[in-house]
Amino acid sequence: MMSKMKEINYRHSQGCVGISDKYWLTALIPDQGNMVDINFKYYLKDTKNKYQTDFSGNNVIINAGESHTNESLVFAGAKKVALLDKYAEKYNIELFDRAVDFGILYFMTKPIFLALKYLYNILGNFGLAIIALTIMIRILLFPLANKSFKAISRMRGLHPKIMQIRENFKEDKQQMQKEIMKLYRTEKINPAAGCLPILVQIPIFFALYKVLFITIEMRHAPFYGWIYDLSAPDPTSIFNLFGL
Repeated sequence: MMSKMKEINYRHSQGCVGISDKYWLTALIPDQGNMVDINFKYYLKDTKNKYQTDFSGNNVIINAGESHTNESLVFAGAKKVALLDKYAEKYNIELFDRAVDFGILYFMTKPIFLALKYLYNILGNFGLAIIALTIMIRILLFPLANKSFKAISRMRGLHPKIMQIRENFKEDKQQMQKEIMKLYRTEKINPAAGCLPILVQIPIFFALYKVLFITIEMRHAPFYGWIYDLSAPDPTSIFNLFGL
């Protein structure tokens, strides 16, 4: 039994077309620069999901005595960033490294991965590389974090005065807000100053998490002791005496 087929079609002259999961990619790479018709198909056959992708080029008329060459490539293998970058440069494949799901923060995740790989080449262990990179990021972000800590500390110092204002004007909410804002202006404190530096740091550490989660280089990478795979959940529990 075959269900209704779902199909997507479009035309493009760059990049590749294929099927991918978290770590592996099978891709067809048309001759870059030539416009091709790209097709994606999905259907259910005999209770099994079927996926198909293909492309077709324009018709070519070859006259007697002439010849025509069209080169297409096939990639099937692990989505190693260095390998994808190598082929992208060698064959001029547009956005080939995007086969790795670096996400919308690509401009951050890709550099973070390259920095992590550089540290790994020096230290020889991805666990140590992650620790070193985290420390480096914390050092770079320290001015922001320090500013946030100072702002939070000053806000704590105002807490008794704010509580007093709330007590004095508990029947008049509008006046209460005015007095609190007046206190902020007098003390030259921005209530959001403690939050903004933290918000700036969130995308950076999310990008770091993304790198650790989606790159195959971390797959089966050991650390020390009971940690044999940095891409797997921590195996420590009360049943194995917390790794002992």
